[in-house]
Amino acid sequence: PSTVKTRVLIISDTHNAPLSTKDDAPHPKAPFKSPLPSADLLIHCGDLTMTGKLEEYHKTLDMLAEIDAPV
Repeated sequence: PSTVKTRVLIISDTHNAPLSTKDDAPHPKAPFKSPLPSADLLIHCGDLTMTGKLEEYHKTLDMLAEIDAPV
């Protein structure tokens, strides 16, 4: 039987924080440092935003789009 390898990246509770891009001074609210490992599947668990405002969802979607994971 053949094997299909799938890389899964799981993140949680990002609360619309940006990815940190600086090695020496990460963003104080950034829970993750960019670049995250590439994956075949990204799963986000927990809170996407702080208060559920539309602009927070847009920021979160922009952050998620930066992650190298097609699904």
